[in-house]
Amino acid sequence: MMRTAQNQRNSEQRSLQSIGQLIDELKSDDLRRRANSVKNLGAIAQALGPERTRSELVPFIMELIDDEDEVLTALADSLSNFIDYVGGPQYSTVLIQPLEQMCFLEESAIREKATNSLKNVINTINVAQNEEIVVGLVKRLSNCDYHSAKGAAASIIPFIYSKVSSAAQSEFLKIYISMIKSDIPTIRKNATIFLKDLVILIPKTPENDMISLIKLIIKDDQDYVRLYIMDSIVSLAKAIPPAKHASIVFPLLKVLAEDPSWRIRYVVCDKINDLAEIIGKEQTIKVLLPYYSKFLSDGEAELRNIACTRLAKFCQYLDNDNIIREIIPCLKPLSTDSQSYVRASLASSLLAISPQIGKQNTNDFIMEIFFNLLKDENSDVRLNIFKGLEEFTKVMGAEVLYQSLVPALTELAVDKNWRIRLSSIEFMTFFARAIGQNFLNDKLSKILLDWLSDRVFAVREAAVQCVQDLSKTLGGPWAEKHLVQKIYVFQNNPNYLFRMTTLFALQAIAEYLSGDFIAKNVIPNVCQMSKDKVPNVRMNVAKTLKVLMTKTKDKSAEELGKRTLQLLLGDADSDVKYVSKTVLDSL
Repeated sequence: MMRTAQNQRNSEQRSLQSIGQLIDELKSDDLRRRANSVKNLGAIAQALGPERTRSELVPFIMELIDDEDEVLTALADSLSNFIDYVGGPQYSTVLIQPLEQMCFLEESAIREKATNSLKNVINTINVAQNEEIVVGLVKRLSNCDYHSAKGAAASIIPFIYSKVSSAAQSEFLKIYISMIKSDIPTIRKNATIFLKDLVILIPKTPENDMISLIKLIIKDDQDYVRLYIMDSIVSLAKAIPPAKHASIVFPLLKVLAEDPSWRIRYVVCDKINDLAEIIGKEQTIKVLLPYYSKFLSDGEAELRNIACTRLAKFCQYLDNDNIIREIIPCLKPLSTDSQSYVRASLASSLLAISPQIGKQNTNDFIMEIFFNLLKDENSDVRLNIFKGLEEFTKVMGAEVLYQSLVPALTELAVDKNWRIRLSSIEFMTFFARAIGQNFLNDKLSKILLDWLSDRVFAVREAAVQCVQDLSKTLGGPWAEKHLVQKIYVFQNNPNYLFRMTTLFALQAIAEYLSGDFIAKNVIPNVCQMSKDKVPNVRMNVAKTLKVLMTKTKDKSAEELGKRTLQLLLGDADSDVKYVSKTVLDSL
């Protein structure tokens, strides 16, 4: 008992010393030490207890507000989880002051963290009982001379609007309207960003006031202010009855969709599917389809690109006739667009519309575009086409596409960009699933061998995984007949890395091979490699034998494997000896 108590006192003493060190580091001249200590403020607060944290630590934190950005970023993160340390929600208002001060800082990342932490604090308190504190906070932020703090006010107002009294709500609306009407574009921009969160509160927020604010922003002479109003139009469509869409939402949308600035039209296109989901199929065809068709043919490449990325989802809100008559004619020029990233986006979306329009329409209208993209000079375009093949082949059938796809895959397999080669490997398994056991022709065999002997390890590793997947998909007998002999090609390769690939591949497919095949065809070949001049190869021979010998009960193969391991015990390399002994002991 005495020893236990002594150990506990020693542990507490070490803990206090550690806390003392953290407190000292808060005052250190070294920036990293201060930042590290701030990250551990929770430990300091826990040691001090809630009362001392409120009376001593929080005031000290106020002195850190003038510190470097690295310290302040850590501080904003720490304070977001500080509510329990100050004694719970009933005391969390003491955290408002330091967080408020951080909202005045120039660094946007710190302000954003501080604002989010303020929201966390406000979310824990009874706003009705502390309304004066909360309203005072918003007023101070909105009335100060710092534009950044007004942005924090714009973020907080929608967050607490529904929790305060009607009198406070009126004050908040006046504040928000004044920010929207500000002469300073940055303030208008920040207010516009968070206006969507006020609009969605309709009818708690006055509908007419919200519409008036949207109209004001749509007329703003600064693009980077108007950029953010589309979110508010989407919120408005959600908040008001569908019967009002035609008279209120669609006229506002028209102004933005026809804006001279391509960046504004870009945002409309970016959000077009969100709006389509709200207004439904009939209104999408009537109102949104004409705009979307123009976006696909827009003179600005960035806008054509975003339109292509939205293609598959948008077509879900259309009838087949709409797609064939109004969408597909826009896609043909895009398949030969001057910008490769536009073609790549089209390639990633095109095939997804095939299940919707059916086999005959796909054959009549999509196949030509498909073949254009499949022959594209840019490897990213071709790769994106392959990524959509699974759904496409369900419509058209893999056999129809097989002969066209193999040449394209061959080019991807030898692309100069190793990441392209890596990404193309997954399609080999796709062919195996789609075509069956007869898929591995001479061309695909060569592709597989190229991957297994690639100069980049990540590609070889993925190729080994591909070999395993093929064996799993098509079965052990298929692997014994078609794969193993191909893997042995690298057994005597001059490059030891490729010889090791042989061993890795055999380990990967061992579970799918029969015990008799392993005993007669695999273990003898692996044992021959135990004489390799490179220690890494010999070590992996031992590891491979461990895998293989658990898959067969053949006595002669078992004896051959053990003799090989016994010989490796006398190897000059210590790692080879260690692994060999470990394997022998495990058998």
